Amino acid sequence: MKNNLRNNFKNKRTCVKKIASVSLAALLCSGLYAPAMNQAYAAGPIPVTKVQPYTPKEEEPVAKLPLDYETAIKNALSYSITQKSAELQRETLQDKIDDNSYKYDDIFQIKNPAMVTGSLANLDVYNTNLTNARDLMLRQKTVDSESLKITIAGLFNNIEQQLDTIELTKKKIAQGDANIRLKQKQYDLGMLSKNDLDLAIAGNKALKNDLMLLEIKLDELFAELEKNTGISKIEEKYEIVPLGMVYETLEMEADDIQRYKANIENFDISILAKKNEVENKTTTFQNYPEIYNFQYLSYLAGNQPNPPSMDYKSTRDDKNVAELDLSQTIKNAKLNVDKNYANLQQLQQNIEIMKIELEKLNYQLKTLQVQYDLGMVAKNMYDNTMISKLELENKLSGLMVQQKQLKLLFESPYFAGMGM
Repeated sequence: MKNNLRNNFKNKRTCVKKIASVSLAALLCSGLYAPAMNQAYAAGPIPVTKVQPYTPKEEEPVAKLPLDYETAIKNALSYSITQKSAELQRETLQDKIDDNSYKYDDIFQIKNPAMVTGSLANLDVYNTNLTNARDLMLRQKTVDSESLKITIAGLFNNIEQQLDTIELTKKKIAQGDANIRLKQKQYDLGMLSKNDLDLAIAGNKALKNDLMLLEIKLDELFAELEKNTGISKIEEKYEIVPLGMVYETLEMEADDIQRYKANIENFDISILAKKNEVENKTTTFQNYPEIYNFQYLSYLAGNQPNPPSMDYKSTRDDKNVAELDLSQTIKNAKLNVDKNYANLQQLQQNIEIMKIELEKLNYQLKTLQVQYDLGMVAKNMYDNTMISKLELENKLSGLMVQQKQLKLLFESPYFAGMGM
């Protein structure tokens, strides 16, 4: 009996466990019960947190270093490959001239008087050529330095002008957008034709294309400045300090022009090169008999394989041709002085005319300002006139940049005789 009671108790306890297991499973499935660690799920669906779209953090503008004209020139002169090459060539020529001074002792050891005379004449011609070439190299170094200064000044002025033009174009595009919005309203009201609206849209697209080309040109100007100075990434790292050249007209009297033209003969590198050529040819012609005898005796002695190729007539003609070439080069340079001065005067006259036009536009703008304040004209009309004024100021600034550059070239006798 006891056994039966024990078995009945076991059976009841097993049934209770089974019922409890089934009930727990049912609760878990129904979501009415959850363990502590899963109570968040039991409370219902998890609220969805709204994810904000990613917006990249704007980088703070990097402070650029100032780059002024003097620093740029200093770098350009130390970086210039042309300058370094010219200096090496000059040193080489000087070494050859120094070496020639020791050859005179060898010449006087020669027993044949004709060979001595010919050797001296030959060495004289050689030394003349070397000395002239060395002196021209020294002058070329100065010319290259002056050219770099003018080039860098032009780049500084052109970069400043290009930045102003880009800023103006951006303003014109913004005003163009405003004009298009106005024309769109007029078109919607039947007050404007579709063609006029399309022309306005096309004009603004052209301005945006112009802006792209202006920015490309600006990159080219910076690249040119980098090439000349050896400073990398100027546009990214440096802020160009405006050159601040004051606009000044250049006026010269006729007598001053004549003196100026005469003076360039001593500075113009092409004239100096022609003068050297004349001197070299003249020295050769004057020493022709001695040099010919020297070459002929050297040929007879077996010191050179061929007889002399030079003759009196060709040597004389070479000298005459060099003299004519020099004369024509001087004439061309003086003619260029007249042309360049005339171009400078014309440019200055155009600037004065544009100044008058700007004064008229400023007066018109003041009148429009009063009318706009009184509600007599639309803001769009006033803004368009303001853009016209900015355009004229930009053109005037561009002409002044040209005048400053041409004036720099003209005032330097090294370049005044060049075609510009």
